Amino acid sequence: ESVVPLRRVMAGGPLAAAASGPEEAAEGAEVLIVPTLDDNYCYILVDRTAPPPFPLAFVDPSDPEAVFAALESAALGPGAVQPVAIFTTHHHYWDHAGGNAEMLKRPGFEGMRVYGGKDDSVQACTHWMADGDVVHVGPALAVRAIGGACFHTRGSLMLAIDSPTPALFTGDVAFCGSCGANFEGSVCEVARGH
Repeated sequence: ESVVPLRRVMAGGPLAAAASGPEEAAEGAEVLIVPTLDDNYCYILVDRTAPPPFPLAFVDPSDPEAVFAALESAALGPGAVQPVAIFTTHHHYWDHAGGNAEMLKRPGFEGMRVYGGKDDSVQACTHWMADGDVVHVGPALAVRAIGGACFHTRGSLMLAIDSPTPALFTGDVAFCGSCGANFEGSVCEVARGH
């Protein structure tokens, strides 16, 4: 069996990677980073401010097997969590939205809402988001949509959590060392968005 590499970014200060493991889980919000495919990531957002089951959400869970293995390795299995939402940055099936429908088939995960950009055709989307919309995952964890129309796809969203662990999930709007590739929309629409 292979071990899923997992990094846990804890609340309370600047983003800092910490080793994973149930004994190290702190109260507050946290972001678990799950490598998927060859060069992508899925993110698991957990709000530990209330007693279990902890509210949690996913960002771009393209590889459900990797996601569920990560949950298991972080001792966040059935009964420990309350799955609330899947947030999808854009509609590209293979590396971002392709796991949405499969995630909803798992026992205990069927009732999650699936969020995507209002001008995108995200797989299994149940609720559209637009720039400025906020979704509360738990008492200390809110996800805010930042419109990125035509930065990558016509309905691209960036997703921000402000506190207690600040993070921005850009999908393919930004890459390491470059901006994302513009697949839909004109250069003028990209410029207007910026």
